[in-house]
Amino acid sequence: MPPSGHITARICKTERLRCQGVRRLAALRVLKLRNIVDVGVLLGRVYYEKHGIVAGEGGPAKLLEKLYYAIGEQQLDDQVRDQVYATKGRLEKKYQYSDKTLDLEDEQDLKRDAKVWIELLAKSVGTRIAFEPTKPIILNTESLMQAATDYSNPFFDDKVWGALVEVARNDFRETTRCFMAAAWTAAAMTALRGAEAVLRQYYELKTQAKGGEKPWAEIVEELEKMPDVDKTLLGYLNFIRERRNETQHPEKTYDQRESENIFTVVVNAVTAMCNESLACPKRT
Repeated sequence: MPPSGHITARICKTERLRCQGVRRLAALRVLKLRNIVDVGVLLGRVYYEKHGIVAGEGGPAKLLEKLYYAIGEQQLDDQVRDQVYATKGRLEKKYQYSDKTLDLEDEQDLKRDAKVWIELLAKSVGTRIAFEPTKPIILNTESLMQAATDYSNPFFDDKVWGALVEVARNDFRETTRCFMAAAWTAAAMTALRGAEAVLRQYYELKTQAKGGEKPWAEIVEELEKMPDVDKTLLGYLNFIRERRNETQHPEKTYDQRESENIFTVVVNAVTAMCNESLACPKRT
């Protein structure tokens, strides 16, 4: 019998999420060592354990289901994942209405398959290179990981993140990926670039005029003359302008603390500009 409707629905949902994940993590794939260890443990159990009732809670069918999800979650090997699923379905169909354990032939087949899976996954994992990201000084580690690998960004309120123009969202995703790779100067520069995109949107809202190629300094000077522009925001913008001027010098570099501090100020400035109006800036 094929998997029950409940299991089928779960598998379909997992496939949708997995496919979304492939697109989402195309630029930066996260390998969680604990999850890879879990795959190894499950494979070891399939190969070495004396299995109980096939359709039981601790039986091989349930074990194969867990293995299927674990392989899919880490995108280790689609061929092995599909074989695990096919084996699970075959055993469920054969033993669905019984409380039997695996017969000798099925047990031997499962062990042979498990040995092949172990070899294939070992080869797949063995060709990958992973690195441990540098621990942040100011920023939250979990937030940084999510922002670098997801379309959301916990450093910004959801409403603010959704209101940003796409070029700004892309810049801030790139910023967090630079942090993950310890590229401090690159992180600072992409954050500053993202701030400029938002500033021009904010300027158009406040003045009803196009910012175009108007220099940052001129934009800020005009905003300073407006009584309804928050002074704290102006302070953020002047700080960012000074950092932008520094980046014009090719010898200028930033260390980790400096780049994290720049990103923090950028987040505060962008949040202040976007919160002033739900329409600022509009999503493109």
